Amino acid sequence: MTRADAPDSEPLAAPVPGAPASARADAARGRPARPARERVASPAAVPGVPAQTRTTASAGRFDFLDALRGIAAMAVVLQHAAEFLWPGYLRFSIDTFRLGEYGVVLFFLVSGFIIPASLEKYGSVGRFWVGRFFRLFPLYWFCLLAALVLAWWGRFHLSEDFLASPVAWGVVNATMVQQFIDGPLVIGASWSLAYELVFYLGMSILLLVGLNRRSVPIAVTLLGAAGVVGAWVPGRLVTGDHGAAGLLTVASATAAVVVFIAFRAGGPRSAIVGAGLAVLAVPLALNQPERAWFSLLLFGTMAVGTVMYRMMTADLRPWIGWTVLGGAVLVAAVLHRVYVTPHVEPIAGAFVTWKPEALTFAAAYGTFALGYLLRGRRWPGVLAYLGRISYSLYLVHTLVLYATPWWSPAVAERVGVDQRVLTFLTWVGVTVAVSAVTYRFVEAPFHNLGRRLTRRPPIVVAAPVSGAATVTTLAEPRPTMSQAPTEPAVEAVVVEAPTPVEIDPATGLTAHRAGGDVPGPGPVDR
Repeated sequence: MTRADAPDSEPLAAPVPGAPASARADAARGRPARPARERVASPAAVPGVPAQTRTTASAGRFDFLDALRGIAAMAVVLQHAAEFLWPGYLRFSIDTFRLGEYGVVLFFLVSGFIIPASLEKYGSVGRFWVGRFFRLFPLYWFCLLAALVLAWWGRFHLSEDFLASPVAWGVVNATMVQQFIDGPLVIGASWSLAYELVFYLGMSILLLVGLNRRSVPIAVTLLGAAGVVGAWVPGRLVTGDHGAAGLLTVASATAAVVVFIAFRAGGPRSAIVGAGLAVLAVPLALNQPERAWFSLLLFGTMAVGTVMYRMMTADLRPWIGWTVLGGAVLVAAVLHRVYVTPHVEPIAGAFVTWKPEALTFAAAYGTFALGYLLRGRRWPGVLAYLGRISYSLYLVHTLVLYATPWWSPAVAERVGVDQRVLTFLTWVGVTVAVSAVTYRFVEAPFHNLGRRLTRRPPIVVAAPVSGAATVTTLAEPRPTMSQAPTEPAVEAVVVEAPTPVEIDPATGLTAHRAGGDVPGPGPVDR
């Protein structure tokens, strides 16, 4: 099987337009906001506040993100189902266009777009990781257990390496970073989840050292490093045959990052947490299975998604964001042209050159760019739904392909459909149906639990005005089952007080409640 997809990313609430960058940064870090200089709301309904006194700037979900995730998930499902059935298609996907890898790259772009916003919105590295845990691990562990049960039943394939030490490799697979530990994969698609987790670690460190908003330098550095040093850094520096030199390289790089964090972190607690994350992230990143240029290209792809998010929130001029995206496409093509050696793929017998993957990366970037440009349009509901269940599609489809047998030639003849076509349609249909069930009964409940555990107290931002007071409150709506795959929506609520409120000139916050209707400053969650 070719590389599978990596969907763990989620749609997010729209940023508050018009809010000063300093206020957004303060809120992201859980600090008391400075007095606002601009009005930050537009009319909408907010539960619990009279309609005539409230406005909101939240535009809700970005449908284009769900649609892109739906496209990416189905690209991977179709790739793996087709290559199981038609050897000719497998050759085509290797020597012409790699539909499954297209889905992976598209997922990485969406993840890069969403995850930094989610991390900053939580305002706490710990809270972010609690949310990520309940978003990713329960369904992953459920599917991992299902794969082992199906293998015992004879309906799923486990590699000889895994069967040689099933307990140890089972524990390694449960970490979700087995791709970076040199372990056999139970679920082949989980290779990309390991990249996601290491990306989360890196973004968490950047938040702790205050560099999380430097998206352009980060993306350019990763893409540039892929071209400059990527070919010289081998894979598996920890578990490979590099001896003391490899371990010394990893230890030196880890120590350098820890020292950098110690000097950049905002306090001892941030320094300690950042150092702990670095001790995990750096050895994992340097134990990548491929030569470093490809891993850096994947991480750079996620960073490009972050650049596009900064462009959408007006933190970057559009020409800068588009230049970075276009430059990334060019870098991907050049890297494959330079580093991919033409060879014959042993399984399908296809002749491999640099062109298929360069075309695949370009198509994924182009799809993301088109989705971004059309983000204000209404997208088909079926794509939005497939996007919501995309994580289930990603994990479930391989189980379905192994567990669901082919239709017999006799049945296919009675139906009047080719045996392979009928089996293909059945696999795809069963995958969507089972994914809908796992989303509803496994994924969504645990995600709702994570949202409840990570809910933040309201952050109050006061803007003194003449006459009535205007208080801006960032509040989370109640979680619902239908919204389970989304990040906690953040709404900017402007409440017009019926009576004037005393404003503390030193902080810009309300000094006391007025008439019992205007909330005073609540606790700030750091």
